[in-house]
Amino acid sequence: MIEYKKISISISKYCCVVSAYFLLIINLPFHKAFYDFLGGFHTNNILYIISVYIELFFIIYLFFYLISIPFLTKFLTLLLLIPSSFVTYAVLTYHVKFDSSIIRSILETNFIEAFSFLSIKFVFLLFYQIFVLFIIYYLKILYPASLKKFIFKKICTIILFCVFSVVFVYQNRALFNTFFAETPVSELLKDQLNPINYISSLKHYYKEKYSEFVLFKDQHQKFIKFDVQRKNPPNPLKKKLLIIFVLGESARSKSFSLNGYERKTNPELEKKTVISFTNFFSCGTLTNVSVPCMFSNFGRKNYNLKAFHNTENLLEILERSFFSVVWFDNGMGSHGVTRHIKEVQVGSFYKATNDFELIRNLPTKAELQQHPQDRFIILHQRGSHGPNYSSIYTEEFRKFTPDCKSSDIQSCSKESLRNSYDNSILWTDSNLNEIINYLKNMNDINDTAMIYVSDHGESTGEYGMYMHGLPYIIAPDNQIHIPFIVWFSEGFTKLEHLDTICLTKEKENNYSHDNIFHSILGLLDIQTSAYQKRLEIFSPCKWPHVVNNFRR
Repeated sequence: MIEYKKISISISKYCCVVSAYFLLIINLPFHKAFYDFLGGFHTNNILYIISVYIELFFIIYLFFYLISIPFLTKFLTLLLLIPSSFVTYAVLTYHVKFDSSIIRSILETNFIEAFSFLSIKFVFLLFYQIFVLFIIYYLKILYPASLKKFIFKKICTIILFCVFSVVFVYQNRALFNTFFAETPVSELLKDQLNPINYISSLKHYYKEKYSEFVLFKDQHQKFIKFDVQRKNPPNPLKKKLLIIFVLGESARSKSFSLNGYERKTNPELEKKTVISFTNFFSCGTLTNVSVPCMFSNFGRKNYNLKAFHNTENLLEILERSFFSVVWFDNGMGSHGVTRHIKEVQVGSFYKATNDFELIRNLPTKAELQQHPQDRFIILHQRGSHGPNYSSIYTEEFRKFTPDCKSSDIQSCSKESLRNSYDNSILWTDSNLNEIINYLKNMNDINDTAMIYVSDHGESTGEYGMYMHGLPYIIAPDNQIHIPFIVWFSEGFTKLEHLDTICLTKEKENNYSHDNIFHSILGLLDIQTSAYQKRLEIFSPCKWPHVVNNFRR
């Protein structure tokens, strides 16, 4: 058996090596952001660059030196090194910013979504991590002979660092003030510093979780319910309402031919009498933000998790307004919206199924007749959720080729990535067409409607950005500009006094997820103090005559 002799290294040298590794390798995204911030490295800013990197090196060194404790140093190093490596991989691969929303998305993701990110690069990263672990394991760290001497050296190191920093920063104060000023660009640079970025985000995430925990304990005392009155309650002798709300995933408006895209990605919907709103925007760039936000009454600027968990949402109001509400989910999650609503998981925990399975789970005509009740059904699709877009659609919908067939989307050409994404939109078009056909088949017993909206958009390599998740303030149009499509049966438009010609003229106005809560309440004639008429999309297009108190 081969015996490996451990390599001896002093604690100060160990901290130097680890600090250099963190600064030069783990912080590769920071180097790129810093380079872009400076507009390149030039001779006139070389002293500033050296100053910044020396200062950062000493900050990292001081941190590792202070946490160096006999028998715990390696463990604490790995505790930072392993997650930091994965953060670097994620930032370089998908260009995400590690704020509390991203942390929430990672920690609360399901198996289906997490598994979709596996790629060859990810496997190599795992092997690389194992290699680094072995190197650290075979290092023998030498500490000062006595504890007093060790503590004394730490105190001296802190003093020297403070003196050095004051002198160093003072000499370059103009440049450092620019770097540390509270501007979007400098904030982005600081957000790239690893591990500060994700540690800070973890702190904010657990602060939010603690608020939710306290709220949950006191929920019976604080939960806000709105006064609700349905203007036209259901009549047992007449047709019932059947509304299907399709919640898409990662679909961007730009890729819909209904909205002017040069490729025919909506061949089926173009044959239908749908109205596609061309200037519709999301509440967030992540599912766990956009989904609860769109079903709340707060709007993007006022939305926060604590307020959401403390307040009745749209689906709960509908349930109290004599609607049977059911959420069918294809692995993407309801993110707290269905806390008091029936939710049906389509597919298994380990694998998202074909989005057509959502349609197959819809009630049959016999079931609708057996239990005559107004129904509001949500179908949460897998939609166009990346990174492996080609796994979403079937071979029949592989129209645009060659298409990217890998989760490692950066290894694909931009054209093949665009092709696979467009195929996923083509697939959604077919799904929506089938839903409309289903509703048409129910028109003899129900007045029907379909509403489709995506949770957020998607980047497919434009400006070096992929997927979604950037902070709203700097997110590109592709990540926030989304499709919003409605279809109404003739019976539904008559019942709700809708002028579809008027709606067609309204489709180019600016709307967002902020309008959904109020638009559905207004569309279904549900009166509540939470409703704001100015935020209802359909209000300007309702026929201007008196509506009877009783339906039909």
